[in-house]
Amino acid sequence: MTTYQGLFGPVDLEPKHHAPSHKKRYKDYGEDWDELSNTCLILANHTCVDCGKPATQVHHIVPLSKGGTNEQRNLKALCFRCHSKYHKHLGFKR
Repeated sequence: MTTYQGLFGPVDLEPKHHAPSHKKRYKDYGEDWDELSNTCLILANHTCVDCGKPATQVHHIVPLSKGGTNEQRNLKALCFRCHSKYHKHLGFKR
């Protein structure tokens, strides 16, 4: 859970993609996705490549739906805030 300063005080946000439906929605990620995403985070030293803050999520540069792959060269480590800039469904309001 992540806390952000909202207009009326602190707000606890839990990224939506951590919901149990994540694996169902993204079947193409493959059974080794957890290992691949952890490797990406380790290679990036758990640092967001966009802003330098701690990274907790992995983003496909070319989406799987557009022909992208799970190869490390197509993945980048991001913090929740930067990842939400690419995906509105993650729920972070700027």
